[in-house]
Amino acid sequence: MSNSNQNPVHAALLNFAKLGEPGRDKFISRMNEFLLASPKRRKSMQSHWAGEQRETAASLHPFNDEDAQD
Repeated sequence: MSNSNQNPVHAALLNFAKLGEPGRDKFISRMNEFLLASPKRRKSMQSHWAGEQRETAASLHPFNDEDAQD
C-alpha cells in the first residue's frame, strides 16, 4: 500500500477505534451490508451517505446561499 493511501485508512481505523460498542456494531453491520450489496445498490448507498453528509455540513454552517443574497 502506498503511503498516500495509508493516511485515510489509518484515519478511518482510528475513528472506528474511538467508537463505543454500539457505534462499532452499527458500523460493522453497515459495512457488511455495503460489501454484500450489488454495484447498483452500493452506488445508491454512497449517494445517500453523501447527501446526509452535505445536510450535516449545511446545518453546521451559520449562513446559506440565500442569506448571502440579502
